[in-house]
Amino acid sequence: MDLSALGFPGALPDWSNLNILHRNTLPARAHFYSYPDQESALSFNREQSYFHSLNGTWKFHYDISPLDAPIWETTNTSSWDELEVPGMWQLQGYGNPHYTNIDYPFSVTPPNVSYVNPTGSYWRQFEVPQQWDGD
Repeated sequence: MDLSALGFPGALPDWSNLNILHRNTLPARAHFYSYPDQESALSFNREQSYFHSLNGTWKFHYDISPLDAPIWETTNTSSWDELEVPGMWQLQGYGNPHYTNIDYPFSVTPPNVSYVNPTGSYWRQFEVPQQWDGD
């Protein structure tokens, strides 16, 4: 398959490139909660922190291949299904759950990843509270 027509000019797609671990993500960091002041921090009360859980209902789109996944600049999510996060899409009606520590239920040819590689795209809109402005 000529990948240059799909936006991969002479290079491997991200999911087959062992040098790419993530894209469009923040750097890894320690987990902590920020507070507006020392007194609030010492209370260890998460309700007083700058914390907003993103758990809940997200828009979700399932594709059989990453090549079919949406291109974000042109994506309209209004017709997407809804999915509960955190959660496994396989237990919410998409794809098939499988666990194996011996044999894969599909052919494996390392380091190549099959183009038949179920892909989930998630979208959720939220607002950062105004009091988090930092001024």
